[in-house]
Amino acid sequence: MTHKRVLLVGCGSEIGSNLLLANDPEADGFCIDTVINRSVSDSHHRSIDTMYARLVLASPQFIDRIQIISPDEIGIDDRVIRFVWGDIDGSCNFEHIGLFDFCILATSKAHIASEDVTKKLALIATYVFGVAENVLIPAAYPALADCSVNTLQPECGASVGLYDGIYALGSCQSNGWLAAYRTVIDCLLPLAKINVSDIVGHEIDIVHPDTPTGNLGTLSINPRHQDPRDNLRPSESQVHSTMARLYPSKHSLNTVSLRTLVHPPGYQICRFYFKGCAPLDAGIISEAISLYASTSPIVGAIKMPLGSMALRYSKKSSVILCGQSYLFWNQDPFRMQRRERVSQLIIQQYVSNTHGYCYSVLRLLRLISNSEEILICKAKK
Repeated sequence: MTHKRVLLVGCGSEIGSNLLLANDPEADGFCIDTVINRSVSDSHHRSIDTMYARLVLASPQFIDRIQIISPDEIGIDDRVIRFVWGDIDGSCNFEHIGLFDFCILATSKAHIASEDVTKKLALIATYVFGVAENVLIPAAYPALADCSVNTLQPECGASVGLYDGIYALGSCQSNGWLAAYRTVIDCLLPLAKINVSDIVGHEIDIVHPDTPTGNLGTLSINPRHQDPRDNLRPSESQVHSTMARLYPSKHSLNTVSLRTLVHPPGYQICRFYFKGCAPLDAGIISEAISLYASTSPIVGAIKMPLGSMALRYSKKSSVILCGQSYLFWNQDPFRMQRRERVSQLIIQQYVSNTHGYCYSVLRLLRLISNSEEILICKAKK
């Protein structure tokens, strides 16, 4: 079987490492066979040794399945991954490494926003996908990939299909929120007998796990540069950009994005506001979400109050807490008592910014590999 070829740019983060480990060429129909990464050698260790350590530490259960083959190659089970050393935003050109069907740019949001970087990658890959949000380029959100334009009704404009070029996949927190939003569209709207135009607002609070870009000791006031030990750090999230891209005329707010020194998954409190809802209660909504999650590739659901450690390796973008103490429905919280009353749904969920996010990205590529058309949200004008 001939697999489509995938180039991964950046394997230093947990995203890059987990994408490489989660890829199953036989099941996916594509193979991440080449990685571009800047040299990370020192006086005692080669760059390939550092890459091996990053992969093993990202998923320790893989330690017996990963081996160093040469200074430029690592084996995972029966496949060989070639490493090309160089800075993607430097003077290096990479045309010599061959042509690829897909490129996943997993370095930084600065690279996704760089026309020089994306043009360089577009010379060797048909499609380039950036693992962050950038409203100035089209978006292919994994949670919305197989959603219809008529159902979603995005104000930014959208189409079904795919064209050569670069696409933003959205941040991990964006995809977590979009998974909850997709659940609202598929579960609650039919129950409430309303449609997307009756959603009047979105709000979100986030507890974000620390990432490997953090450090011990304080370099600057930037939340990523402050010491994470015994220190809750107020930060910000790209999720508001995603909300504003989809529905710029609707109320949207991200008040809290608190960085904490814990492993993924993180936590979200999502509030949705609706007008004209039929009478509902939290129990009905909880059962509908639980049933939906049982077959959904992007959303999970639990009724027990399990801690985040239990869901560390979940393949779902989000896992919604459906217990009666965690999911709330308010039919008329503002006591408007008229036809224009606004109802409120509060969803609490775990959101994986590593495993779940990576599996959602791979699922998107599988859809495209199988020649299925996906939803593309237009760039901001």
